[in-house]
Amino acid sequence: MSSPVVIALKRAGRRDLKVGKLEGLWWLKGEDYADFDPRTSDRSRWRWTAMLRWPDEVPDDIRDDAFARATRKVGAETARRLHVAVLHEGPCAQLMHHGPYADEAPSIERLHRFIDDQGLTPHGRHHEIYLTDARRSAPERMRTILRQPVR
Repeated sequence: MSSPVVIALKRAGRRDLKVGKLEGLWWLKGEDYADFDPRTSDRSRWRWTAMLRWPDEVPDDIRDDAFARATRKVGAETARRLHVAVLHEGPCAQLMHHGPYADEAPSIERLHRFIDDQGLTPHGRHHEIYLTDARRSAPERMRTILRQPVR
């Protein structure tokens, strides 16, 4: 299933402009980013933002078409929360997790151990980039980049 952005780009004949993989930012509601530790936090309390990276060169009319398509697809109430934003994370540590999302804990632990060993401090929201589509991939074949902004 293609995203409204991909469909709008194809309809406009702009196959040269590529949309990135689905990404997610994760945190706990009401807590400072520095207090959120994905190794120990109760996942049922996690909050998230889903993102699609798209090229800077997307013309306004194609963007507007994508938003109109999204509104028809998800409804006006959900579509009101859609927006274009620039993400400035700064320096990050990251690694590739192999396997299902439910088995990320050891990979997140390894990532944070690396951050600690380098004398760095987590800063900002836990970030995941989903390289495989969970709807179409066997759990053992799933690949996710786990990223943590640091300072």
